[in-house]
Amino acid sequence: LLVFYKKLIGSLLVLADKWHELSYGRLLLFTLVFFVGFPPLIGFLALSMLTGMVYGFLGGWPILATASISGSFVSFLVYRFLLHNQAERLINSNEKFRAFSEILKEDQSLLLLVLIRLCPLPYSLSNGALAAVPNLPALTYLLASVITSPKLLIHTFVGHKMKELGDDKKSSSSKVFDIISIVITGLAASITTYIIYSRMQKKLRDYHSGFEVNDSLIFGNFGDDVESNNNVELNSADFDADNFIIEDEDEADDQPQ
Repeated sequence: LLVFYKKLIGSLLVLADKWHELSYGRLLLFTLVFFVGFPPLIGFLALSMLTGMVYGFLGGWPILATASISGSFVSFLVYRFLLHNQAERLINSNEKFRAFSEILKEDQSLLLLVLIRLCPLPYSLSNGALAAVPNLPALTYLLASVITSPKLLIHTFVGHKMKELGDDKKSSSSKVFDIISIVITGLAASITTYIIYSRMQKKLRDYHSGFEVNDSLIFGNFGDDVESNNNVELNSADFDADNFIIEDEDEADDQPQ
């Protein structure tokens, strides 16, 4: 396993060095990241770390952020106006997408969309699926993508550190420090994502429980009536042809005039 890891890192280092020498390397990487924003394409995470390996932690972030934001936004517009039926299928194919879309139908706030964008959802699929949410403003989606773009620094940081791990000139202590920094960064990102995801799950439960309460208020709780055996029995003999209740003559005479 260690031999395979060294070969993999070595191959990635060679690729990163050759890519960095390309005069159109930035444009090529921007284009690839841009198009993986369209479902069902995959590879966003790998390209994100490759960006960090080629252009560094801070140097790679502007390329990755602009490509990701523009790709997500164009994908959203395409699936909103041209491929709306496919967007509907995407949103119905995933339970989380379907649940989040139900919440967004009631609340299209920027904060809520930012939290959803920070959740661990499939990158390209979420771009297409969220386009099917009616009345979700495209500008709000764009702003949410811009606000959440700093999270991409984690990807470029990990990619940059992976390149440093493959550098034979670095000392063992420096490599150990790089490994620890990668692990800490990964744990911090995972914990943050888990907290956000847990809060969104709670919001989903509150949302669905609210619907159950409303249904009970509107339609009544028929389950309790069945359990308590308080069902109302109707006899067809008590009604005439026009479905009016037939009163007994004695009862009719007793009524005040």
